Amino acid sequence: MKKSYILVIFVFLLSAKSSFAILVVENINKKLSGDTTVIDLSFGPLAAPLFTFNYFAIPGSISITGKITSEYNSSLLAEPIGGGNYTPTRLYNNADFSTMSNYARSPIFIHNNNLTFDNKLKGTGNNYLGARVIFPATKETIYLWILVNLNADGTELNIIKLGYEDEPGKFPLTGTEGQNNPSSSLLEQLKPQLNIYPQPATDRLFVQYPTKGGIELSVYNLSGELIYSEKDFGGELQVANWPAGIYFLQLNSAEGILQRKVWVE
Repeated sequence: MKKSYILVIFVFLLSAKSSFAILVVENINKKLSGDTTVIDLSFGPLAAPLFTFNYFAIPGSISITGKITSEYNSSLLAEPIGGGNYTPTRLYNNADFSTMSNYARSPIFIHNNNLTFDNKLKGTGNNYLGARVIFPATKETIYLWILVNLNADGTELNIIKLGYEDEPGKFPLTGTEGQNNPSSSLLEQLKPQLNIYPQPATDRLFVQYPTKGGIELSVYNLSGELIYSEKDFGGELQVANWPAGIYFLQLNSAEGILQRKVWVE
């Protein structure tokens, strides 16, 4: 019979204050493998697990499941791979992942021999994964990252540490123990030329972006819900009737996709 090892991590949210800081839970170093069937991660004011890491000896797969209850729902940054399955999105060193909005609860496959997708984590060293927890009663959203390492054959996962911001709605910058972003594409070169103003916006929001073709605009709220889209965006967005808060603009163009966080008052 396989052993079952439960890891519960408690991270208590601090009271409201004028500044925020990233809080890191270090030296977790718990491994999920053939003799560890499940690891539960909990953080925040709740003792119940928010994420469950599972190892399945047959077919030899590792997955993460986000939880949803009446008190909270948790999800992981993920990319669809077809058939209702997802693979986690790898975050790079010193990354602000506030512009990303594709979160999913279940199933997030870190490794699965029966699925045909390019696994970005297997045998690549330490990797950051992005996640969030939404508290429906208060509408607060806490963002966090989890540092993991998946071995070369995909059978052992080491959960190293996690970090989060102690103020709802803020994003924790990843550290320097993972992978450096290798991108040097035209899209990366164009990022500094993207100009969005004013910040915060109260009436109109202007977007200046040097592109050869048309731009398709999508706007998401903090819950990742699409609230506005425009096929041929002209560079001006009316925001006077939007509730105050943080939004994410996603711009699709011939050069690729850019995402930015904006504030509306």
